[in-house]
Amino acid sequence: MLRATDPEQFPLKTKKLRANAIYELVKLGARVETLSGNDQKAALQIVQANKDAIVKASPKEALQLKADIEHVTLNELIVKFEAMLSKNLTEPVWQEFFKENPFILSLAFTYPVFMVQDQAFVGGASLTGVGNKIADFLVSNRYTGNLALIEIKRPGTSLLSKTQYRENLFGPSSDLTGAISQVLDQRYALQRNLDRLKADAELSQAYGYSIQCILIVGSNCNTNNERKSFDLVRHSLRDVMVLTFDELLGKLKDLEKLFAAGKEKEIDDRSPF
Repeated sequence: MLRATDPEQFPLKTKKLRANAIYELVKLGARVETLSGNDQKAALQIVQANKDAIVKASPKEALQLKADIEHVTLNELIVKFEAMLSKNLTEPVWQEFFKENPFILSLAFTYPVFMVQDQAFVGGASLTGVGNKIADFLVSNRYTGNLALIEIKRPGTSLLSKTQYRENLFGPSSDLTGAISQVLDQRYALQRNLDRLKADAELSQAYGYSIQCILIVGSNCNTNNERKSFDLVRHSLRDVMVLTFDELLGKLKDLEKLFAAGKEKEIDDRSPF
């Protein structure tokens, strides 16, 4: 009752743990698998509430914990990605997946980026409001502010025509050329409307020096001739980078291998032999 009337003078009293209580519990062999959900959440809350003191007192262990959590999270993300690829999912489902995990999209770039907006209206509407251009993702270079557009299509989207154009040579599919035209049209609309759009606080420090276009579409080709034909098409593009879902997943797996290699090296360094 007193705390309700004057919380500063009468703060909430909490029970203090005796020194080394948690240490003794861990020493007895307590494992996460044996802890209840509430116990696990409580353990996380203890670490979070004392994170500054923990990092200061045990910086090496804190960094290792961070690395271990990131490794586990990355593994789970790869498993989820692979499971989604095995299903015939719609574009909105994939857009939501990448929205929840923007880190995956950042792997498409050679420079650090941050998400500005998903389903971004980049302009292009007529006086009647018809034809508004909507980009799946609008991102920005973290250091220069230069913008980039990301367009997402389905993994099952055809990349090449079904029949050969010439012997051992396939032309791009209409789905691929249409997607390329779409993201280029979005860039054109963004360039035309950027000054007006910069009134939005999210874009106040954004620039359109050289707006990059990223297209994530389809899956890896099966035959050498198909792979050659696809590479001939996409590497001839000056303004659009085309990546398949398999290649994006491969980047995640390569990153996981780096984590695993670092973990193995740490174990070797600890070995007395």
